[in-house]
Amino acid sequence: MGWFTSWLTDHMALLWIYVAALVFWGLFLHSYFRNKKRICNGMFLCLALAVTFASIVLTCARYAYLPWVHVILWFFLIPIFCSPVILVAVGIFLIINGRIVLKREGKALTHFLSILLGVGMIVTVCVISYSIYQTAQGAPKFTFLANMLIFVGGYYLFLLLSFLLSVFLYRFNRPNRNQDFIIVLGSGLLGDQVPPLLARRLDAGIAFYENQSKSARAPKIIVSGGQGANETISEAEAMKRYLIRNHIPAEDILLENQSTTTYENLLYSKRLMGQGTGTASCVFVTNDYHVFRAGVYADQVGIQGEGVCCKTAAYYLPVALIREWIAILKLHWKTHLGITFGMVILLLAQCVIAI
Repeated sequence: MGWFTSWLTDHMALLWIYVAALVFWGLFLHSYFRNKKRICNGMFLCLALAVTFASIVLTCARYAYLPWVHVILWFFLIPIFCSPVILVAVGIFLIINGRIVLKREGKALTHFLSILLGVGMIVTVCVISYSIYQTAQGAPKFTFLANMLIFVGGYYLFLLLSFLLSVFLYRFNRPNRNQDFIIVLGSGLLGDQVPPLLARRLDAGIAFYENQSKSARAPKIIVSGGQGANETISEAEAMKRYLIRNHIPAEDILLENQSTTTYENLLYSKRLMGQGTGTASCVFVTNDYHVFRAGVYADQVGIQGEGVCCKTAAYYLPVALIREWIAILKLHWKTHLGITFGMVILLLAQCVIAI
């Protein structure tokens, strides 16, 4: 048993990392299969992947003397060493993408989001690099700035990656075709016409309606959306006309024409469903970038439904996802602000103690 005790002592740190990886994978699987519309699914998956990555790197480092292990080790270390370059490259991509969106979609405030995030990423990497260099040259006053940007920036990068993973996972959701209602969420009109973005949502709703009708009773379609300032009719009315032109019976269409936000879309649609069966089943239809947040709101208003998504033009996806991420952050802004403030205070305290 002496050899086993010696081996266990030498490998205890690695074993704890393996245990942590298994715990995070277990938490992810439990959370995901319990409710797919939770941001913590992405958080647990992000942590599980990070700890698994660390366990592989440390295991390879432990056995780097073997002829083939150091090749695997460098394969995993290169992305770490190149992370500043990768972040700058992503920032440049977001700036280029933002210019494309502005050219094709116009100069709306939200269309600048990818440019702002791209510039922020590049500036952050440059400032961190400069601060680390100055600290190495004997200028400790830059230590706080470097640490603050690393920790705070790392926290929000973690939140962004968690959100993207949550959105990615939810796209694989496949609701059963035995629903009472299909809720199609509005997205704005061009005058009284359905624009391409909204048409894709309606087409996805029509496809679900037709597929279910082949094997079960036809569901009701709730078209949800009020009338905007520059719109001559409500979104719901325009959506109803589109559905009728595409051979959906008028008696299978219900109008919800009071909502102005995604949350209201679902809240008011729930009231319409409550006039029917009371415990109605449903799906809500929207774009792929939007379906996760719609699912979060569905849980908040008490709708036990799942999302069906349609594709979005690739050039528009980064801006749309950034906007959705900000909307998700706003749901718990006090928590995020408190964590950010706490990190800054702790880093300040560390600097004061060091002095």
